Amino acid sequence: RNATDLRGHGVKSAIHIGDGADCDGINLAATSGISNVHLDNFLMHGNKTNQTDTAKFLIHLDSGGDPAAIPRNQLSRLYLVNGKGTGLKMGSYTRGSQIRGVQVYGCDEYNFIQGGADSHYSMCESGQAGKDGFWFAVGGCMIDNLKSWYSGRLTAGSAGFLFRNSPRIIGSALWAQENSGPGFSL
Repeated sequence: RNATDLRGHGVKSAIHIGDGADCDGINLAATSGISNVHLDNFLMHGNKTNQTDTAKFLIHLDSGGDPAAIPRNQLSRLYLVNGKGTGLKMGSYTRGSQIRGVQVYGCDEYNFIQGGADSHYSMCESGQAGKDGFWFAVGGCMIDNLKSWYSGRLTAGSAGFLFRNSPRIIGSALWAQENSGPGFSL
């Protein structure tokens, strides 16, 4: 829903996906109009040992529709763990979003997928992704102070940072540690 505001009080504010639910944790991917979403300061546990569908996301945002729209979503201080699929997916229509202090660990697919241009990632961490830690599938993003470690836990040769069709990425202080493939794949 437009202007969704969900705030917690740290890891004691936990959303736990139930056994056999095979669903997205938070899915704000619509055909149009999702903007100004603010998610802050909570834990989401994917309960992956009791799920079967790797096509699901712990958090999926995408406003759909108008490519000129600038949704300006804000995600901060989130702790996303143990998803059967991908941790955080920002879709094609998430321009102008700010993602700060988000930590994603142990998802069986990707930990982060960024599909929308003109967004800013800062102080985020990816650990033990099944495939690539951070996947940037679009250009025009600013990224700083990101760390990816032990990516490729399930798919050998996966990168800490994967950049595909992503010109105009401005990055600084990027750290890739002990991934199964290259630290950076362009």
